[in-house]
Amino acid sequence: MFSFNIAVLAVGVWVTFMLYGYAIEAIKVTEFGTDKERFKDTSFLIFIQGLTSTVVSALVLLVRAEGSFVQRLTAGVPQTKWLPVSIAFLGAGQLGLGALNYITYPVQVLLKCCKPIPVVFGEMIIARKKHTPAKLLSVLLLVVGVAIFMFNKPSKKSADTHAIFEWTKDSAYGLLLVFGALVCDGVYGPGQTAIKAAHPNLRGEHNMFTMNLHAMLFTLASTYIWGGGFSSVVAFVTRHPSILPMMLNLVATMALGNLFIYKLQTDYGALTVTTITTLRKLFSILFSVLWFGHATAPLQWAGVLIVVLSDPISKTLLPPTTSATDKKTK
Repeated sequence: MFSFNIAVLAVGVWVTFMLYGYAIEAIKVTEFGTDKERFKDTSFLIFIQGLTSTVVSALVLLVRAEGSFVQRLTAGVPQTKWLPVSIAFLGAGQLGLGALNYITYPVQVLLKCCKPIPVVFGEMIIARKKHTPAKLLSVLLLVVGVAIFMFNKPSKKSADTHAIFEWTKDSAYGLLLVFGALVCDGVYGPGQTAIKAAHPNLRGEHNMFTMNLHAMLFTLASTYIWGGGFSSVVAFVTRHPSILPMMLNLVATMALGNLFIYKLQTDYGALTVTTITTLRKLFSILFSVLWFGHATAPLQWAGVLIVVLSDPISKTLLPPTTSATDKKTK
């Protein structure tokens, strides 16, 4: 049923994440100054995203949650439970953003749609879990869609465009980084679910606060222990202050977008979130291609549509049986 609130939240997700995609891609591809320097410090981007999301979610929890100061922020969940989840969350962010040094943003978004592939095969091999025909068809469609996208390229490129993807050593390394990010996604996603099952009073903002807090602190500590801090970032921003609006756009849209998603998850459930974020990925790819001039072949667009719509297509072609539906509701 149509809901005005859902419409507002959906538009909020689409707009904020399209602007987020613009900001992250602009930061990664812009050549600053006469020396044409590019910004490549992924750890700093993770840090400022974590800091902003931590502050925003903490403010929401302090206003809306109940109990003592600590209870409002943690919901009584021991921080040690969050550590493995937060480490995987940090790994997904580091690897996913790091991949953008080697591949374009639309390719990264497309491949991140393929998170079910390692999850499904891992569950089949390790947990001996049997998946529905629709889920297996969805995974097959993901593989087919990615293959169509990767092995086709535009026949012509104008002076103002460049291929959205080309096979090189750098792009192969970028794909490897995205695969690592997918594995991390497959760890922290079920981890959040397990914590939520054990603590029903947990809100989406608790997830946002705790994981981003840990990611921010881990990044800060590792950067100062092994990398000498953010002095190189300060020097880069001093030389090229025009990057600051991009960074502000990045952290603001990420924090707002996450709040919209967590609100949808809390009020309307996972199915609504999946539908809206599926369209968000398609819009983000389309916007990036048009704005940044990525030359894309018609068959590559077909691959994008197959990947992004793999779940609804599989459920339409192989709807769940009545017995399976009954089993889920019991």
